[in-house]
Amino acid sequence: RDKDKVVIKPSRDTDSGRGIEVLEIRGDINIRTNEKLQDILLRYKADFVTQSFIKTHKSIRDLYPDSVNTIRIVTFICDDNAISHFPLAMRIGANGANVDNIHAGGMVIGMDDYGILKQYAFSEYGEKFEKHPQTGILFNGYKISSVDKAIEMVTKLHARIPRLTFISWDVTILENGDP
Repeated sequence: RDKDKVVIKPSRDTDSGRGIEVLEIRGDINIRTNEKLQDILLRYKADFVTQSFIKTHKSIRDLYPDSVNTIRIVTFICDDNAISHFPLAMRIGANGANVDNIHAGGMVIGMDDYGILKQYAFSEYGEKFEKHPQTGILFNGYKISSVDKAIEMVTKLHARIPRLTFISWDVTILENGDP
């Protein structure tokens, strides 16, 4: 209660952002929807988790502030047991969605290891965007902060579980620049 924003989501049987809501509870009312907190909790029954809304770095938040936009990093173990990664992609929310999932109306765009976005983002249906439809930010050359730190973090984490050959990580950068 009385926090800026919180996220509530099902704890099982969910994917692609399905069932995730952002709440702003004042007293006992979600001021975003005018729904009572008790009704929200009854709808989720017992299988849910809540967490504080993550405050992302300005370079990520400016792209689309209504969701926690993430960097998809897929790491893999090479033949020589070194850990590497495939080309990176940025997942960006759009159209009023509170999630960055492409199945929820979001978009995806390639980026290099330095955090520089490519020219075009794409929707689930292949729509091509040179700029974000809501924020107007041009993608080509736009820089996301601390991508090198994110790659380093997931590489170290993957080394802890070497039995998994491939791991897909969705990472965001916090306000302070930490992944």
